[in-house]
Amino acid sequence: MKFKGSLEALPDFFKLVMVFTFFLTMMLVSAAIAGLMCSLIYDVDFFANPLAAIDYTNGNVLAATKLFQLISAAGTFIVTPLIAAFVLDRNPGKFTGISVKPILITLIPVVLVMFTATPFINYLVKVNSVLSLPDSLKALEDWMRASEDEASKITDAFLKMNNRSDLFINLLIVAVIPAIGEELMFRGVIQTLLKKMFGNIHVAILFASIFFSAMHLQFFGFLPRMALGMVLGFLFEWSSSLWLPILAHFVNNASAVIFYYIASRDKLPFNQDTIGADKGDTLLLLVSVGLSWAFLFSIKKWCEKNNLSKPEEKEEDILY
Repeated sequence: MKFKGSLEALPDFFKLVMVFTFFLTMMLVSAAIAGLMCSLIYDVDFFANPLAAIDYTNGNVLAATKLFQLISAAGTFIVTPLIAAFVLDRNPGKFTGISVKPILITLIPVVLVMFTATPFINYLVKVNSVLSLPDSLKALEDWMRASEDEASKITDAFLKMNNRSDLFINLLIVAVIPAIGEELMFRGVIQTLLKKMFGNIHVAILFASIFFSAMHLQFFGFLPRMALGMVLGFLFEWSSSLWLPILAHFVNNASAVIFYYIASRDKLPFNQDTIGADKGDTLLLLVSVGLSWAFLFSIKKWCEKNNLSKPEEKEEDILY
């Protein structure tokens, strides 16, 4: 039996349901494998003793937590979309955009837009942080804020780096794996299926971005992550190459890790988390939006020009 493209004839809605079901299954399987590895290597059993997972003063626990994150993220966000794309399409590389070469000239503005958009993203973080739910949902909001505070503690412990080896490990876990895995999942598979299902790329990008942001389970970071997801979605749509959103995602996450590393040594002359969100930053915010729009516009135009210059693809040219 040929597995490649074996489910290609399924309706797009059922393909999407299958992907989400497989995603949740792989999340559980990957977590189980990660927990087993942590128990064998570091003698830290997160399932038998969940309280051990919050003892971030223990170097052994912190190392185990990083290993757990690495294995579970790779299994959930890399293995899942690769297998899903393999059975959903006879050309999984093209389906996900992973085999489509990016236009080299667009790589520079992709990197630049991730930096110029930082003030605007920080502003959205500020706006999101003051949003509140109705009084009838106060208990839910209190739980969300408590979860956010706990997530901040985890992040601070996770990003504490004593040397360059810690920096490289964090770049792998926080930047490389999420950039490849999450883009494969949310842009390469989910956005592609949503576009086929709705026949409208804007609706597809919106819903893929909502799923992308909701997956992080951090309500008070929902708006900025959704905005980032929409930028990544348009980069994928314009270029047909997954490598543009992967690069953008990597730069966004890697810069946060590197800035944190530099700031921890008191060598950063500004606060990367508040630039654009402080009082008096209105002009900076306008410049951020203007430059980001200009870079995105240039990427779109270069991609359109490249698409017009390419000959029409023939059915027999596609590799099955």
